[in-house]
Amino acid sequence: MLYVGKVLKVCAITHFGKGMYGWFFGRGQGRGCGRGGGGFGWGRGKGWGRDWAQYTQSLPNLEPVPNGCERIAAGVDTGHGLNSPVSPRFGRAPYILVVDVCNGEIKNVKTIQNTLLDMPRGVGVAIAQWLINNGVKIIITSNIGPHVEEVISQAGLKVIYVEPGIPVMQVLRSYGLVRS
Repeated sequence: MLYVGKVLKVCAITHFGKGMYGWFFGRGQGRGCGRGGGGFGWGRGKGWGRDWAQYTQSLPNLEPVPNGCERIAAGVDTGHGLNSPVSPRFGRAPYILVVDVCNGEIKNVKTIQNTLLDMPRGVGVAIAQWLINNGVKIIITSNIGPHVEEVISQAGLKVIYVEPGIPVMQVLRSYGLVRS
């Protein structure tokens, strides 16, 4: 055990008796202490978090948001465009619907198959990062996890919570985002 400030840190001694890499400056193999070439961490390479870009490469980059438009996204269960029902799960929804709305009129609708479904964890955060990078300002969902909520709030996105199964067009009309 090692005291770092007020935090108690328990480290596995992976390189016992090897000079400066002895007690807690491990090389970062497996789940031992050390990140990359030494220091504190969980041994998963440089830095503490994931490089989400490598996971979102399978999702297409969208064209820039047209001037004066607002980009809205929703996780949906089917690929039927605006008639698709909102999925009960955000990150593991089979499709992502992206809608560009300009002055109450729909300018562009794109349904994208979610290729990140098979990731073991972190799907919601990866999808959120992808949406942020593609200019989405509003997310329609029925449920999101705490990590996704933190990412979305830090980026300043607005979240509209709805019951699962409601068609996206109905949500857009009821919240006044598009004219009837």
